[in-house]
Amino acid sequence: MRVLILTLAAFALAAQERRALLLINSDYQKLTPRPVNAADIDSLKAALAAAKFTVSEERNLAQGQIEKISFLSSIKQGDTVLVYYAGYAMQSKGDNFIVPVDYDPAKTGEATFLAQSMTGL
Repeated sequence: MRVLILTLAAFALAAQERRALLLINSDYQKLTPRPVNAADIDSLKAALAAAKFTVSEERNLAQGQIEKISFLSSIKQGDTVLVYYAGYAMQSKGDNFIVPVDYDPAKTGEATFLAQSMTGL
């Protein structure tokens, strides 16, 4: 019986995937651009790959593009997921938001309409 349980546990662990998403927003249109150190990003990708993560990278996403990232639909129950974000962020009503590159600070409105909730990912 122990052999069967261990075999099933090993099979379940083997089926799980490690996935990493690197979101990098730097080329803001109406905010000061955020410099990105390419060597740091390359080092991070190499470290994640060495840890057996499948790495996806998205850069300079505008409003509405974040929730359309194919990475999000590839996640399965039991997967280990890491999300790394470089760029502006804000907090409103206890929720954290990714600021898209086309964010306009002159516009007024709820953060939910101007940025992407991290909870919504």
